[in-house]
Amino acid sequence: MKNKQRTDTLVIGFALFSMFFGAGNVIFPPYLGLQAGPQWLIAFASYFIMDIGLAMVGVLAVVKCSTAEELLKPLGKVVAVVFFSVLTLCLGPMFAVPRTAATTYEMGIKDTPIDIGPTWFAVIFFVIVFLLSIKESAVVDIVGKILTPILLVGLVILIVKGLVSPLGEIAEEPQVDNIVSYGVESGYQAMDAMGSLLLTLVIVSSAMQKGYTDEKSRSKVVAAAALIAGGIMFLVYLGLTYLGATVSDIYDLGTTRVNLVINIVHGLLGGGGRVIIAIVIAMACLTTAIALISSASTFFASLIKKKGSYEVLVTVFCLFSCFISTMGVESILNFAAPILGIIYPPVLTLIIMGFLPRSDKTAMATRFAFVGALAASIIETAGVKITLIPAFAGMGINWVIPALVLGIIGACIPINKNSI
Repeated sequence: MKNKQRTDTLVIGFALFSMFFGAGNVIFPPYLGLQAGPQWLIAFASYFIMDIGLAMVGVLAVVKCSTAEELLKPLGKVVAVVFFSVLTLCLGPMFAVPRTAATTYEMGIKDTPIDIGPTWFAVIFFVIVFLLSIKESAVVDIVGKILTPILLVGLVILIVKGLVSPLGEIAEEPQVDNIVSYGVESGYQAMDAMGSLLLTLVIVSSAMQKGYTDEKSRSKVVAAAALIAGGIMFLVYLGLTYLGATVSDIYDLGTTRVNLVINIVHGLLGGGGRVIIAIVIAMACLTTAIALISSASTFFASLIKKKGSYEVLVTVFCLFSCFISTMGVESILNFAAPILGIIYPPVLTLIIMGFLPRSDKTAMATRFAFVGALAASIIETAGVKITLIPAFAGMGINWVIPALVLGIIGACIPINKNSI
């Protein structure tokens, strides 16, 4: 039994890593290393904490509360369902999933001898996503046992080559001031913590299907899997940030993130490097798309409660994502940025509040803190800056003070027993 639990934990951990590790995670760390130069370790630490650190905290918050629905319960049933539905659509077929296909095309296929346009590529991409997502119980095994090893092999080849034969010397001075702020801001903008609420649905469901039906054993397996995923990401991000630092004396900040990665890969692996990076990007985006489509379909199927609804939703979401992906990465990012910017602060607030003991008092505090974070994010997205603490403004976390103040007010309001 212990051997089975170890194997299951490892597979789920591998799957969770690859679900979080999208194309953005390939291009952010090297550019951070380029910016930081000799301070690349500091930049890496601040980025990791605000990106995967928060994402793993999100997973553990969901595990502690048993389900994402329970985490959102203090908001009230209607508000919780509406908010989580919006979050699921944004992280699923509206923005994140279409971006995976568009990114794979632009970084791995475009400007290569492969003669295929973005529309036909999107069709092929989502046919694969559909085939690998349609069987709900198999998603984690497919991702954890098959796709993740391919992704890791490509990354290991790239990072090891960069460690053995660095492309250059690390610059003597960083190219930007306040490295910590840049790392925090980059990690925050990756918004992986938002995805943790949705992706944990698939992980918890997989654990239950593998026989971990009681809360204690399920929590133990999922928490251990989260630590495995976090550990792998720690090593991968560390390596990619170092690769960026090794070219900090060669390239300046005028180099785009995508071109920096392509140049590093070409310098380390030659012409064949384009094939390797294409495989890495394809695997990273494919695993993320499968996880998000499956998660979104699982959630809405649980609302519909009709037999066969999961398969229908997978089909609809794949078709819709395919259509949106033809807009291209920049158009999708520009459209998604303000909406995700509004949603992210209240999500982080819910994650943090989820670790508090469950009671009527904390439920009221959660509601007020949620409103504070949401109001602040809406106001800032509308163009009105809330600069209560200058350091927070530089890191994009101005919403923290309003959420904290309203949360304290909510906790102080007298309530009757069972009023929440």
